[in-house]
Amino acid sequence: MEIRKAIYLKYARMMLNNKRVLVAGVTNVVTINTEEYDLKLPDDSITFVLLVNVLHEIDDRKRFIGEIKRIFKPDGRLAVVEWKKENIEIGPSAGHQSDLMKRSD
Repeated sequence: MEIRKAIYLKYARMMLNNKRVLVAGVTNVVTINTEEYDLKLPDDSITFVLLVNVLHEIDDRKRFIGEIKRIFKPDGRLAVVEWKKENIEIGPSAGHQSDLMKRSD
């Protein structure tokens, strides 16, 4: 799959930055300041979404996933990387981590 443009969505609560992208000299990344339930992208505009350690921060996962579905093209795909729900030395406490085994349909 050819990546023509990557869109880097960030919102204040996640405290993300794109310094690595800038340092690496990557030129096909667009940064958009967004909100949890308003991704500021048009309907049917995205083919792939990668969520990395995001879901444990989202209060209303069903609403959040609905917003992702809204921006997906018909063949859109979602990949999720999330903390395993256990106490570890780094990352959020187990009580703050997502229980991805619970479905939010």
